[in-house]
Amino acid sequence: MASIIPFARVLSSVPAQSKAVLIFNDKASDDFNITSATITQNWETLTRNGEIEIFPIMSPLSFYRQVLPDASVDVAFCLSSLTHLERGTPAAPRSTSQKPEEVGPAQRAVLASMARSDLLKFLTHRAREIRPGGLLVTCLGSTPASGGSGMPGLIGAMIAGLTALVMAGRVSPAVAGSLKPPSYERTMLEIQEALEVVKDEWTVNACDEKLIQHPAYHALEAAKAKPDVRPEQEEALSRAYASAVVEWIVAATAGYVIKALRGGQTLGWARFEESADEAALLAEFVQKTKEAFLRESRDSPVGVYHVFLKLTRK
Repeated sequence: MASIIPFARVLSSVPAQSKAVLIFNDKASDDFNITSATITQNWETLTRNGEIEIFPIMSPLSFYRQVLPDASVDVAFCLSSLTHLERGTPAAPRSTSQKPEEVGPAQRAVLASMARSDLLKFLTHRAREIRPGGLLVTCLGSTPASGGSGMPGLIGAMIAGLTALVMAGRVSPAVAGSLKPPSYERTMLEIQEALEVVKDEWTVNACDEKLIQHPAYHALEAAKAKPDVRPEQEEALSRAYASAVVEWIVAATAGYVIKALRGGQTLGWARFEESADEAALLAEFVQKTKEAFLRESRDSPVGVYHVFLKLTRK
């Protein structure tokens, strides 16, 4: 539903009897059935109950290449997807004299270089596709200047859940160590440096950072703030919150987990379908992570820092 909101907002301002082409772009390995169902379920909203005509198209191409013809787009949106890098995460160079604590910064330097290249590639391709005067609105997962994360408790719970599977012999240490999603959360400075490179193509209208809390956290706070809430209700609310945030993060990373279980084997262009054993292991991972979250980080905030960009094509 979130991907529909920007389209509906833009379409609400176009004249009646207009015709609009809506292009939904995603990796071919992702689930286009959900996209199709979401469009159908929101058809009346998008068409303003028939006031305008829309023509939805789905494109299974990577947005790290040109997806549409030159100067053919009026407005483009990209919601959080730029956190995912084009290529898998390589091992950071390490010398025999390198200390273990030095590996993390070295790995981050490799990812930072990849992320810079990917962002410039994305902005350059969109500059070709978007007409002069057209808009690009995007949000990028970010790392605040203070460092850290908006969900340290949840990340800690995932690590604890994975460790529990290793200790139980359900997952090998090698598989656990290979679970490195190809993602990177850029700093504001890194984003601004990339925008400086493409300043001849884009005017920056907005570049703001904000912590976005998971909606379930706001619901939890509101429910527990009620004066008549009973202890058993508080327990149920905490468990529901843990389920919501753990299932959310695992849904976002399930493909990487399956890839790690398969020894790094690529999932290919077809949408992956986990085997019965893999599905059972994922379910066990979810349960272990929920237990760890409730035990060690009960009711802790879960959020993601984002940098919001609004750019105009020159």
